[in-house]
This record gives sequence, structure tokens and C-alpha cells, in this order.
Amino acid sequence: MTWGAIERFHNTAGKLAKVEKSGSEKLTGWWNGLASRDLNGDGDLDCIATDFGRNTNYHPDTAHPALIYYGDMDGSGKSHLVEAEYEGDNIVPVRGRSCSSQAMPFIKEKFSTYKAFALASLTEIYTQDKLESVRKFTAATLESGILRNDGKGHFTFEPLPWAAQITPSFGVALSELNGDAAPDVVLAQNFFSPQIETGRMASGLSLLMIGDGKGGFTAVWPSSSGISEPGDARSLTITDLNADGRPDLVLGLNNAPVSVFLAQAGVAGGSVVSVRLNGKAGNAHAVGARITFTTSDAKPQTAEVHAGSGYLSQAPPVLAFGLPAGSTVKAITVRWPGGQSSTHKSPVIQGHTIELTAPKR
Repeated sequence: MTWGAIERFHNTAGKLAKVEKSGSEKLTGWWNGLASRDLNGDGDLDCIATDFGRNTNYHPDTAHPALIYYGDMDGSGKSHLVEAEYEGDNIVPVRGRSCSSQAMPFIKEKFSTYKAFALASLTEIYTQDKLESVRKFTAATLESGILRNDGKGHFTFEPLPWAAQITPSFGVALSELNGDAAPDVVLAQNFFSPQIETGRMASGLSLLMIGDGKGGFTAVWPSSSGISEPGDARSLTITDLNADGRPDLVLGLNNAPVSVFLAQAGVAGGSVVSVRLNGKAGNAHAVGARITFTTSDAKPQTAEVHAGSGYLSQAPPVLAFGLPAGSTVKAITVRWPGGQSSTHKSPVIQGHTIELTAPKR
């Protein structure tokens, strides 16, 4: 997990500069995965960010975030990690006397009984000066959610449906799965290795959520989606494994074999068309290109070719778009890496794929 805020950086001539007011700079959490795509058809890229959900021993909010202090907490010259939380307005340690004193023996000497340690605040244990001298990290939200882009690079956070909050999520992938021209999202769920006294966080089976084209999602139960992975799922990739034109799921599990779910025939809503780009020398897959896919009777669909996304994942450099039943592909516009643009009207679909090549100049 990553403690901290989701930060945005602006690329100017290959140099990245942090944007101070992006709407997410104060959105601190235990962020695991991030994926982007236009969720509501306005042409701007939105994001899905995965976190630990609401079904944990932790219940932070903006005024009372979860806390971690890291540094030389006992004057030994060694760095230690101290996890803390709020009880009312007081900050107290999460770990008990036994666990804490094994790492820092002075605690057992300073607090001779478990009761004395349990009644002490964090400042009474480590002193205010010590806490101010070490690094401090906060997490105010543990919900996985949507970062909605207003078109100016400012994001507003909205939690995903409750089914996405019942367990930690790591891998996340945005793609078109049912052909209705509204992007869908899949989450890789569960976490088997928290602190021993916390126990496994394993309430999920990994989750499919169908998009409504307006930026919202509806969770699909495993009995309907067919996705049922009770293991410690981490990475997630969507790709057409058997070349049948339907995107499949590949889940990477912690200390276990890869789990694969093949899309079946009879998916309602339309068909899925894949777009593959041939870039220029040095960037053969046109990583960074933005594709806008326009059909005869649906909102334009926009996505970018990424070198990696989600959590420790990299999908093939092919983007999937929906083609509703009875609809045709009007045009595909590509903004290529480097700034060039090209528009391809009524492109030819070969099998289930449209292949486009970058202009020479």
C-alpha cells in the first residue's frame, strides 16, 4: 500500500511539475492501484483508485485520520514504525504493550503494567518532541473510488458502490466488456498479509462493475458475472486471450497460480472492437496516444495507451471499445505521442480489430 495523497503532475516538454491544486492533493489513503479512461463521454480522462475499503478495523475520516510515525522513536539510532489512531481527540497506539515493547524495550520499563500503557496517549509514550522529529503519514479515506475530471485537470472524489468497499482492492482495469459503449471496471480483491492480530481481509471474490455511460457503475454478483476468485488477488489485466473478440481477465495472485476468466458468448449490448496502433521508431506501440472512438449512435469513447496501470500490471497495447448493436464506426481520432493528430473515417475492421499507423510527419 502507499500512504499519502494522489498527486497530479503536469508534463511540460518532458519535465514533470507537481500541480498544487488538483482536487486530490489532500485525498490521503492507502492507495494501491490506479487506472484511467473517459467514464462519461465528455472526452476527459477520469480515474479509478483502489484502497482498502470500509470493512476493516480502521475507520478514519478527515478530522481523525489513521496515522503512522516512522523514525528513531526510542533514541537507539534505529528507525521504527508506530501505528496510531484517534480515540476521541486523543491519539493512541494501535499495537499493544507486548508487541511494541518487543521492538522498543524502553516501553516495558516506562510502563510496568498493561493497564498503564493502555491508558497512555501517544505523546505520553514517545513525547511530543520525538513525534515531531520523525516522519508522519496520514490516511483519511480507505474507500476505493472515482476521480472525476472536470476537463481542467481538477478531480472530485466519489466512492465506488458498497460492493467495492467490503475488502481491499489492488489491481483495477477499465475497459469495454459488453459492447454497450460504456466503460466497465474490474477490481482484484483481498489482502492476506496484514498484521497477525488483524487477520486476513478476504471478503471479496474480485468484482465486475458495469458502467452506465454517465460515469456511474453497478456491481455484478459473481453468480451473474462468473468472476469468483477467493484468493489473494493483486494484479489484473484485460486481454483477448483466445482471439474471439471478447476481452478476458487475467488475475495475478500472491503466492498462487494465475487465475483466468474467459468471456463467454451471448454478452448483451453489442460487440467489442479493439484498436491497435503502430507508432514510430522508439515507441512502436504508441504509448501515450489518446484514441477517440466515434460510432453512429453513441457518445464518443476516449482512452489512452498506457505502458502500465492498475497494480503491478501491464496490458497489451490494444484498447477495446463498444459497438452497440446496429451501430457502425464513424471515425477514430488519434492524438499521437508528440502532438500529431489523425482522423480515420469508417475504418476497416479486420476480424475484431482496427489497426492504425502513425502519420509519417
